[in-house]
Amino acid sequence: MRIFASVLLQCVFTELVCPSGEEGSCVAPAAPHDAPSDPKASVYMREDTRQKKAGAHITRMETPTLETNSSMMGDQEDAGLVAWDMWAVAFVMIVVATLRHDPQCPDNKMYVAVCGSVSMGALVAHPFLDQSVINPVMLGCLAFVSAPLCMKLQNGKAILRVPEVPVMKAGKEFHTRQPQAPSPSAKPHNIATYNVAISNAAKTGELPRAEQLFSEMSGAGIEPTVVTFNAVLDAAARTADSAKADQWLQKLVAHPTLSPDVVSFNAAISSAAKVGKVDKARDFLTLMKKHKVKPDVISYASVIDACSKGGSADEAAHWLEEMTKDGVEPNVIAYSSVISAYARTGNVAGAERCVRAMAQRGLEPDLICYNSVINACAKVGDADKAEAILQTMRKHNVSCNVVTYNAVINACAKASDVLRAERWLQDMEKASIPPDVISYNAVIDACAKVGNCDKAERYVAKMVGAGLSPSIVSYNTVVNCCAKTGQLPRAEQWLNRMQRQGVKPDVVTFGILIDACARTHSLEKAEKLLDMMTKEGVEANVVSFNALINACAKSGDVGKAEQWLDRMEKLGASPDTISFNAVINACAKAGQAARAEHWLQQMLRRSIPADMISYNAVIDACAKVGDVQRSLKWLETMIQESIAPNVVTFNSVINSCAKSGDAGGAQKAMQQMRKAGIEPNVVSYSALINSCVKGGDKAAAMGHFKDMKAVGIRPDVVTYCTVANLHAKQGDWREVEQFMDQLVQDGLKMNEYCFAALLGAYAAASPRQGDAAERAFQDMVRSGLQPNRIVVGSLLRACGRPRAQQLCASLGVDLDAAADRGPPQRRPNDRNSNNNYGTRRQQQQQGSRTDWGPRSGGRW
Repeated sequence: MRIFASVLLQCVFTELVCPSGEEGSCVAPAAPHDAPSDPKASVYMREDTRQKKAGAHITRMETPTLETNSSMMGDQEDAGLVAWDMWAVAFVMIVVATLRHDPQCPDNKMYVAVCGSVSMGALVAHPFLDQSVINPVMLGCLAFVSAPLCMKLQNGKAILRVPEVPVMKAGKEFHTRQPQAPSPSAKPHNIATYNVAISNAAKTGELPRAEQLFSEMSGAGIEPTVVTFNAVLDAAARTADSAKADQWLQKLVAHPTLSPDVVSFNAAISSAAKVGKVDKARDFLTLMKKHKVKPDVISYASVIDACSKGGSADEAAHWLEEMTKDGVEPNVIAYSSVISAYARTGNVAGAERCVRAMAQRGLEPDLICYNSVINACAKVGDADKAEAILQTMRKHNVSCNVVTYNAVINACAKASDVLRAERWLQDMEKASIPPDVISYNAVIDACAKVGNCDKAERYVAKMVGAGLSPSIVSYNTVVNCCAKTGQLPRAEQWLNRMQRQGVKPDVVTFGILIDACARTHSLEKAEKLLDMMTKEGVEANVVSFNALINACAKSGDVGKAEQWLDRMEKLGASPDTISFNAVINACAKAGQAARAEHWLQQMLRRSIPADMISYNAVIDACAKVGDVQRSLKWLETMIQESIAPNVVTFNSVINSCAKSGDAGGAQKAMQQMRKAGIEPNVVSYSALINSCVKGGDKAAAMGHFKDMKAVGIRPDVVTYCTVANLHAKQGDWREVEQFMDQLVQDGLKMNEYCFAALLGAYAAASPRQGDAAERAFQDMVRSGLQPNRIVVGSLLRACGRPRAQQLCASLGVDLDAAADRGPPQRRPNDRNSNNNYGTRRQQQQQGSRTDWGPRSGGRW
């Protein structure tokens, strides 16, 4: 090692004293032929005789050959003298470099590097340094790094001047070896230089180059060492090629004289950990123990990291526990990986548990640990806890960075708390931490979640004002905000703006806009967007097509939905369950039960998994046409396919029975529902009561009405209207009035169906209740509801045409136009309609009431 320090000092001395590059100016006299020589105790570098070609200096250098021998070292006293001399020379060299400093000279950086090399060499030669910690590989790496330091730019050409290198003999005499012409195909020719070359290839991620050098070495008859194998394994680890790592580890295991060490196995584990291959990392650790190699903290930390990247938080915690049982003390890195694993799944409690465990072991959580816990809070939108952890960081003097603040702002955004997100952005700026694009995107996301498009747009402007360029995420968030608030033209303006700014829309951008078109029933515009998508070179994916098919379904255009499903396949996108469900739903909405069944059968034939929504849509389609047997058949098929029906499924079956007046079948379906462990809701009872009404069984209908109230299910508008119609047909207007009063007292609003039932009762009464019918009609019009032919027909029967015409004229109602107006279609939140793409299904499952219209006041 001291010899190498001498080499470094001589190189630097030559570079500083002889900068002109003149031949022979720095070459020491040749050693006499009778000088003692020992090839095993030499450190030498060869230099070509400089040749002048076209006025340029051309120099070639062989890779240095390094050989060491303990006889080179001499006794401690002499080595100490040599070392102190080197310190003195190093000091002189630094002074010379300073004196030669010229701001116009292009060599300044080189001299700084050379002086650093001198200091390193002097340190290596220090007599009090424990030389046992420096192995031949470190020495080779130092030689490989230091050799280019003699490179200097002259006349715009790169000149490599490797001076004569002194050779220290055991007799403490310095001699020089005359430069020799190298072979044109000079290659490393001993184990140390090959190890250095392979190690360098590994550091630059050149696995094929590392393998090639290994092959050359074997071809040259040089036996590899464990260090050689480890260098190739390191290359595999750096490129995350676990298959290659496994291959080279097996080669090392199969070697007749070598055995893998902890470094070998750690490199293999790391190769699997980098890509989250938990099973592979675990196998390497198991093999490690099998070969009696004790895992260290790096081994376990790498396995834990693999679990973290693979999203297996519990397994990461398990290996942390195993690590402790094996007598290996966990470090901060190991705990950080477990905390990160919990953070990925939003498990705040698990992350905090790890932090407490760290404290119990006397380990201080670092910035990464705290940031991971805050990220876990952000995942679940726990802004309070995220803020509390940041305050804890400040209390323990752990400096926050941009990642910390971004995580807290993101937690506020997830909680839809715009004001807090804005406050933390301001706090970030006060702390002299410039917000980045991610910071602004988090605040924009918070604004988008509450539908505040104006504020979201202002923060995009602030981002630009801060010198930052909005990303595709920034634009997509604003576009989504506009689309979700029903501002499709505004969303399209942002699409045009991002294109003007040179930001190319992606599949997410177009997906948002197409979905917005679906919600506004703008089918033609959705199709144009898909064409624009193709022209922009953005490949439409299954999500894009699903949004378009859904637009067709919501527009009630079954033919278009089927056409796009077919075109989707022709364009190379494979339809999935959602694609078919959209088409089936379109058929169900249109009451085309046969087509709905056809597409469900197509799904099953193509082995595309049908889910609960698929079957529910088909059963609902059958229910709409009152086909009880087909509804029951698909219910049985659903159960046979191990798809558990839900309350929506049974409600559709009961509704199909109600359509056909099959009260017995409805009652049987209700019993099946309870047997399946599903509690009936308001929709279930309303459909059951309707089946009794259709069958004319007044007693059974009233019995079910009382039953639902007894079990704590409050009737909704549909239920009241259903029971009221039963009494209205019999002209029992007092009972109908009582039901309407109860409806209002329950906080519900009367709609057109309620007034139709009330007027129908007055018209069917004996004698007819014309005055009451007139008052009810006035209340209906004044509440903003439009009369339809059912209401007008009941009014005409109750009051007669002359009186009805006079009443309509006084209220500004066109009687003839109202008589031609059909009953209102079911609204999007009609819970009896089985649309599985909106909030209706949630209302069905939760049994929530539906607001049908303004409340009417009092008795008529």
